Parts: sequence; C-alpha cells; structure tokens
Amino acid sequence: MERIFKKNFIYAVDCYEIWQNQKCIEQKSMDAEIYGITYGDSILIIFIGETIEGFPKAAEFYLNSPMSMILKPSDDGIIQEGRIQYFNDDYYVKRDPYLCHLFCKFGRISYVRLATPAIGSDPLYPLPDKLYEFYGDMIEVGPFGDSYTNKIPQIISSIIQTSKKTCGISMDKSHNNNMIWKDMTHLYKRELLNFLRSVGYESSSIENLVLQFTESQIASYYESVGYVPLFTIDHICNDVYNVAKSLPIDYNIEANEQLKLKAIFDLNMK
Repeated sequence: MERIFKKNFIYAVDCYEIWQNQKCIEQKSMDAEIYGITYGDSILIIFIGETIEGFPKAAEFYLNSPMSMILKPSDDGIIQEGRIQYFNDDYYVKRDPYLCHLFCKFGRISYVRLATPAIGSDPLYPLPDKLYEFYGDMIEVGPFGDSYTNKIPQIISSIIQTSKKTCGISMDKSHNNNMIWKDMTHLYKRELLNFLRSVGYESSSIENLVLQFTESQIASYYESVGYVPLFTIDHICNDVYNVAKSLPIDYNIEANEQLKLKAIFDLNMK
C-alpha cells in the first residue's frame, strides 16, 4: 500500500454498488475510469465515462489531513481489509464526499469506496449517508505520464460538469483556435519571485503558493475579458510551471498538467 499512498493512479470501473443503512440499494454495470491526480497536499478524484445521477464527477481530498492514512488489518478484527484512506476536511461546508478508501490486495487497488456525509453529522466524527463502491481493476499507479495527459480534455470536462460556479473557462473552438501567445516566463519569473518574497515562502507550501499565483493570473484574464479560453490557461500554467521549476525553490510537481488541473478544479469548485 505504501507504493500507492499519495500517488497518482488510474482505475477502470466495470460495476458499482450503492449502500445505505448497511443495505445495497443499487447495483449496476458501469463503463468508467477513475483518475487520482495529486498536487501538493491534495488528491483529485475524477471520473471519466458513465456517471451516477446526483454523484459528482470530481472531488478533492487532503493528503495532509490527520485522517488520511494507511489502514492495515488489525488483530482485533475492527479493520479486516487493508486500505488507504483519504479525507476531505471541508466536507461539512461543501457537502462533498468526505471519505475515499482505496482497498488494496497484492499491491494493487482492488476496489474504490467513496462516502457522502449524513446530514447533521458531527464534523469531528462524521457518519456516512451513502457508500459508493466501484469495482474493476487498477490500470496504473505512480508518475504523471502519457496515460494521464492523453485524457486531459475529458478530465477537464468532468471538472466543469461538476462545477459549483461559473468561472468562464471556454473550450469553444472559436475562442481557442488561431490564438497567439506571447511567452510570459520572463515577466512571471519576476512577479512570482516578488510574490513568494512578499508572503514569506520559507514557512509556506511552495506548491500551494505557485498554485495561488497561477490562479491569480487566470482570474485577472477572466476579469478583463469575461471568459478564459482553455488555450490561455494552458499557456499560463505552462509558463508558470517552467518558471517555478527554474527557481531555487523546492517545487516537487512532476508535470505542468497537474498544476493546470488543480487550478481549473479550484476555479470551478471553490
């Protein structure tokens, strides 16, 4: 389980079950994929393909939550199956899935469980309303490679479909074709350095600060134009990522797409 914990993963789903009050209330086949994408202290869980009515296609869990951990089978039988647990500390504000379990066997994810909170649940000791269990097979775990980048348009579409607000991201061809981008790395380098110094980055998460800077650049474009072409987001994230990688800071993100997906998620969901 250690090789899967806090890592990117892809899981192919062929069926699911919904449980409530210890009873299975729905069971159906499903043709979908679950993408677990990490960025800094977060992991995004994104569904591509078939959906369950009323269930979000995108959710976030916090890797640095005290409730995010590896749970191994216990001698007293309380924990019978080994699993990785991710927790959403803000669930009581957003009403999102608050718990994600990756059940593991023989070094692979055997099935995935997401839980939604019961209304009125204690924020410190939440109880589930429904359990959503997804069965299939793990495809990949580890570095952010081609298997992820090839599905970027579908992942972004899933995030936008789950959007809780309008942030003006446009995938319209008329807004994205024949556009020209002026390399902004020189300007971003100066502005990012000034930003990091102003907030005292030595005591903060570099990944989150780079993300905050990126989101401010995207928001600035939106405020001036009224929408943001995906083309523009691609280039803003690419330029900021390259600048962050070139600076003498500990920015440990594997791919610029991770920065882009987290920024798009935040702008749509927070």
